Order: sequence, then C-alpha cells, then structure tokens
Amino acid sequence: MIHELVPPASARVRRLFEPLSFHVSCASVLSGSNPGRAFVDDPHDPTAGFVLSPEAAYVAGDAGASDFCTSLGSFLGDPANLGVPMWDLVLVASSERWAECLGEMAADHGIARDARRHYVCDRGRSLRPLPSPPGATPVLIDERFLQGDACAVPEHVRRWICHNWGSADHFLSVGFGMATLCNGEVVAWSVADCATEGSCEIGIRTAPAWRGQGLAAFTANRAILHAFSIGMTSVGWHCHEENVASWRTAERAGFVLERVYEEYRILEPSETVSARPTSEGIRIRMDIDADCSDAELDDLIVNTDVLEQDA
Repeated sequence: MIHELVPPASARVRRLFEPLSFHVSCASVLSGSNPGRAFVDDPHDPTAGFVLSPEAAYVAGDAGASDFCTSLGSFLGDPANLGVPMWDLVLVASSERWAECLGEMAADHGIARDARRHYVCDRGRSLRPLPSPPGATPVLIDERFLQGDACAVPEHVRRWICHNWGSADHFLSVGFGMATLCNGEVVAWSVADCATEGSCEIGIRTAPAWRGQGLAAFTANRAILHAFSIGMTSVGWHCHEENVASWRTAERAGFVLERVYEEYRILEPSETVSARPTSEGIRIRMDIDADCSDAELDDLIVNTDVLEQDA
C-alpha cells in the first residue's frame, strides 16, 4: 500500500529519510518549507517512503517492502498522478538495494545511472567575497526587485521561483536570491532551490550574451554570503559529475566537494542507455574539456539543477 502524507512529516518519517539528509530539497518537502508530495507504506509505522520535490524524487527505507514497491510502481506508471511520465523523473535512493526495486518498476523501460557531485559551503569556514567583474553590481532578489521597478526581471527567475516555491510570496518569506546587474540589465542570478532548518541549496544562471566574464561564480558567491547573513549555516550545490563547467564554477564560488553519489533515471521507451533526452525539464549531459579556461567554463555552464518547466 501507499499512503500520501500531509507535511510536516512526523519524526518517524523524517528518520526514514536521514540517509538522504544531504538533499535539502527532500528535507524541505518533509518539513513543509517547499512544495512537494510525500508517501509511505504505513503512516504510523513507516518502513519505506517516496518524496517528490521540485528538484528530484527520493526513495528511502526498506527496498524489500514489496507491497510498497508494487504500489509505487503503479503510481509512477500513471502520468495522471504526477502530471509527467515517469521517465521525466530523476530518482535518488537511500541505498543500493533500491536499484533492483526501481528496475522492477521500470522493467519495460530500463534504468540509467548518472554520477552527481554534492558540494557544500558551511558558515564555519572563511569565505572571501570574489572581486566584482567590471561593471557588475550584486542586488538582492527581494520584493522590489520582483516588481521590476529598477530593472526588467528575466522570466526564468519568475518560473524558477514559482516552480520551487509555489509563489513569490512564499519565496520572499522563506527563500532568497541574488542577481547581478550590468548597465541596469540583469545578467546573472542565483536563487535558493530550497531551504529548511538552516540549510539550503542554490543554483545559478547567466544570460547567454553575458557569459565568459566570471559572472556565474561571482553571483553564486554573493548568494552564499547572503545566505550566511540571514542565518543559514550550510549552503549546498548539486551537479553532474561530467558537467565540469558547473562543478568548477561551484569551487570558484567557495564550495567544497562533499561526496559523489548516483541518481537513477527511467529511460524513455525509445531511449538507449547511452542517449539522454534534451527536452525541457530533463537535465542535459555535457561533454566539456576539463582544461578549458575560466572564461570558457563560464560560457559553457548551464543550469542543470533547475527544472525549467513552465509554471
């Protein structure tokens, strides 16, 4: 059986997902800080669970709970339940044992594995502000910014906020973001994907015409510093292992590699393991020369950690 919960989740449910505590997006759904859905096999004595967040889907607990796995497979197999087909999901599991369960759920499709990097910047370490690129001015993404009084707000910012936070009002009360202006134009922006209990995760985007000037690392660095100033103790960043542009930008911004982990992706019926979809809402594989210059890295970086779906 599968039972949907109404956040905030109980302590028992949260303990079930403790192995995935480095995914703030999962914890923020369970706490009710960010929109999402949570399911368990037994609301009173849970042994297995599934969380759907704006960033990814998570499975935890006993992968041998056959009734739950069967029910979850049926649930994911019906696009009406999620609004998207199951191959649009990126799944992270609490243990390797879930691989077999996920494989059974997607027996007609197959499962692909992708390596991901998790970076962290803690308030306890000394983080220096990066020097401003020529003509760059960092600004807070606050109510005045979103009203567009001082500059035109990129539509991507509004979609990002709506997708991850549900509304601008909720974002302004719980989340945060920083943007960089050049000549009055918003050229880069870093928005919190999620936040709960002093921890958060951020992403980054640079306008195509302004790449190659170090704006991605600069804006993300300013977002980290702002997070600490409002009481956050830990800021996270996730990216694909092979997206060298993203993780080297993270390192320049001040992040430190915490771990490498695997995520699972259910293949589309016509897809092979070596091919990846490039449709909106799916993370895109990039083959990048690790020895390319800083400017080339900034030019290549794509926001692989935000699901760019229309609100």
